Amino acid sequence: MLPATAQQRTDLYTPGMMTPSEGLHPSVRALIRRPLWRRWAAASGLSRLPVAMVPLAFVLAGQYATGSFAAGALLVSVHALSEAVAAPWGGRLLDRREVRGGLQQALVVAAGALALLAGAVSLRAPLPLLLLLAAAVGAIPAGVPGGYRALLPHIVPRAALDTAYALDASLLEVEWMIAPVLVAVAVLLHTPIAAVLLMASAAILAAAATGALPRLAAQATGAARRALWRDRRAVPVYALMAALSVGIGAMEAGLPALLVSLGAPAATAGLLLGLLAVASATGGLVYGVRVDRWPGTPASRAPLLLGLLGVLLLPLGIVPTVPLAALVLALAGLLLAPLVGLCTSLLQQVLPPTQRAEGFSLLYAASGLGYGGGSLLIALLLRPLGPQGTLLVTALVPLVVGSVMFMTRATRP
Repeated sequence: MLPATAQQRTDLYTPGMMTPSEGLHPSVRALIRRPLWRRWAAASGLSRLPVAMVPLAFVLAGQYATGSFAAGALLVSVHALSEAVAAPWGGRLLDRREVRGGLQQALVVAAGALALLAGAVSLRAPLPLLLLLAAAVGAIPAGVPGGYRALLPHIVPRAALDTAYALDASLLEVEWMIAPVLVAVAVLLHTPIAAVLLMASAAILAAAATGALPRLAAQATGAARRALWRDRRAVPVYALMAALSVGIGAMEAGLPALLVSLGAPAATAGLLLGLLAVASATGGLVYGVRVDRWPGTPASRAPLLLGLLGVLLLPLGIVPTVPLAALVLALAGLLLAPLVGLCTSLLQQVLPPTQRAEGFSLLYAASGLGYGGGSLLIALLLRPLGPQGTLLVTALVPLVVGSVMFMTRATRP
């Protein structure tokens, strides 16, 4: 199932024919031609697919089991919170053991938890049991994204890491575009139970694909450890990711109310969020192929782009029509994947090799907490300020944080 090697792929074409990757930038083409990177991308992508399916799948599963969409939303919230809390501990555990085996074990156990949740949904189990299983599904594999990122420096040359991180951020957006479609198809063909079982299947496939990756011995055995959550070089990157996620969380949570206020159905939010994901993936690809040609250093570029994102989100507080709101989201979306890639690259530069999984898991936790914080701001401010006033206020978070960081260069390693 893995793609053919570069030589095998070339053998399928005759001279004068364009190969599938010929139109890509040389740096991206060189990365894609590395069989080991393709195996890593396949395993990492499959491992993240269940997480991308959670929002829609859990809402529908909760409604199926209890008759209440609010219960489904509560499942999503409990999953996100348990994931954010457990991520640093999961990453630390991976640093202390052989990483590939740790990833496989976490994915298999997570698949088991998803299967149990599917069974509980089919039996229409009480909500407390559903919440407990949702928390387990979030906590068990919480360190997995950090583990895959800890493997990446052993997969590609150091010179290609920035491009690899940018391309990975674009692939993440593609997964978030595909995931709701997979959930919808599973539900239409059967029930939300099928969607949860599909998530479990993706976790099993990810565990199998991870077996094709190199073994990475325990990195933290007997090594002195830093408290990364208060490391002066790492904390600014975590703060940058949290501020970025506040903007994203507020934008996604507030968009349905904004559209209703503009006279459009709330369901239109799905289309606009799809547009946002497409723009983000495009921005990540454009940034990745020119990663060494952009002005400034990554440490100054990241807060500048964060502040610019805040500027681009401000018009959501005044747009009079849905098409203008779509334009604002498309422009803002161009910066999302590049910012995620920059955060990952900056953090990789300052993390000790013995704590990479833990460090990247903390970044994942910062993202989850920021996203939840943005959603909470929408919940608290929507009634007194209305959707446009609330989005105007929440856009100030990335704008202010990015501006302060840029002026102080707090993210310079």
